[in-house]
Amino acid sequence: MSLEKKLIHALKWSAVSKFLSQLINWCFTFLTIRLLTPDDYGLFAIIMASLALFTLINEFGLGAALVQTKELNEIQIKSANGFIIVINIFILLLILLISSPLSTFFDEPRLSSLLNMSAIQFLLGALAVVPRSLLTRNIDFKNKEIIFAIKGFIAAFSTYVFALQGYGVWSLIYGSLLSSLFATIALNIVIKRFYFPSLSLSPIRPLLGFSINMLAQRTIWWLYTQADIFILKKLFISSIVGIFFTAKHLASMPQDKLSSIINDIVLTGFSKIKDDIVNVRKQTLRLLSMLSTIIFPIYYGIAATSEILVPLLIGEQWLATIEPLFLLCLIYPLRMLNVPIAEVLNALGLTKVNITGLIINSSIMLTSIFIGSQWGILGVCYAWLIGYPIAFALFNIIASKHTGITLFSIIKSISPAFISSVVMLLSVQSLYHYVLIEVSILSFIISALTGAIIYLSLISLSNKSTCKDIIAFIKK
Repeated sequence: MSLEKKLIHALKWSAVSKFLSQLINWCFTFLTIRLLTPDDYGLFAIIMASLALFTLINEFGLGAALVQTKELNEIQIKSANGFIIVINIFILLLILLISSPLSTFFDEPRLSSLLNMSAIQFLLGALAVVPRSLLTRNIDFKNKEIIFAIKGFIAAFSTYVFALQGYGVWSLIYGSLLSSLFATIALNIVIKRFYFPSLSLSPIRPLLGFSINMLAQRTIWWLYTQADIFILKKLFISSIVGIFFTAKHLASMPQDKLSSIINDIVLTGFSKIKDDIVNVRKQTLRLLSMLSTIIFPIYYGIAATSEILVPLLIGEQWLATIEPLFLLCLIYPLRMLNVPIAEVLNALGLTKVNITGLIINSSIMLTSIFIGSQWGILGVCYAWLIGYPIAFALFNIIASKHTGITLFSIIKSISPAFISSVVMLLSVQSLYHYVLIEVSILSFIISALTGAIIYLSLISLSNKSTCKDIIAFIKK
């Protein structure tokens, strides 16, 4: 089977399995949100934001290095496994040391014990990095996605059960740990062997240059993507943070699932054609056009129906999340489209270019978020809405000097989907405000069908070639 067919087959498995699993998982997630309070989610937001950095660095970038490198032997795999395990032990100890000071800093007594319990996931996750990376490297997305689909279900279902039993914020911690335990065991079973860890660093020295650059990227990315949570928590009470976190969590749902597929496919596929830069440019723009055609209508559809979706799905106690959700959904497509561009740079070995771009992004967004936070939740949302397009443009101007993919060509690729989605959003909003008015399942169905008809009609006229590419991809 050719590389293109392997990647298409892998992408189909990823997309289908994630879509089906998410339909089930989202149902339990929405039910759980109904049972918990903004205060619970505000506390959980700080835990997730604190642990997110450690989650990004727990493999020291070696997971991506194992995928990206052309030549890989068993000795290197064992050495990488040993190094990752040691790193995660240090992370566990570090969290135990800082949990109490963090609890004092945020004036939240419950934070320390919650962080300590959450830290167990790093011991579990350490043993999952190598098998997960090897499955990605071998383009074995079928087994990988089945495992992660079940993991997602276990997390969502167990969290809901614990919430029903009155465990509050602890429900979210226990659900995460149970699902991590399953994934670690399953991944090691699927690769049919355990690479006994080695403490020798010499075999992985050729990989460390790439992995350290990946580590730097992830650290900078964490800094500006989680800054809003930390700043809001320092300025406001937990329930305010919980409202923003819930809106951000809902807006992130499509991104969290689709981005992982995009990361794996782009890094694996483009690493194998990186010597053909002309083909890289062509395929990158083609990918951006196809992704934007799918991503923009999803997010702008959520934004258009947010006034109906929020009370129907998570209850009227969360009505304050409607406007933040609406605003975040307007900018999240652009955040998602930056993912494949960054991964193309990594696949080409241009990790330092990525770091430079991320530093600029981070500076812009940190400044925007800090200024916006003075006006509370909506101020932070507008900070993303105004600041990120500037960061996106500068990042791609820098990247274009090395890839030849200009900002203008990117805008040209994504503009048909963007314009069609804006027209759809305005039409659906007008329909709801002037005709339907009431919140009901029927209103949502009518709004969704109207939006779909408008978008599909517009995109089929404005971007026929990409529509044909998507249809051809589905048929392969």
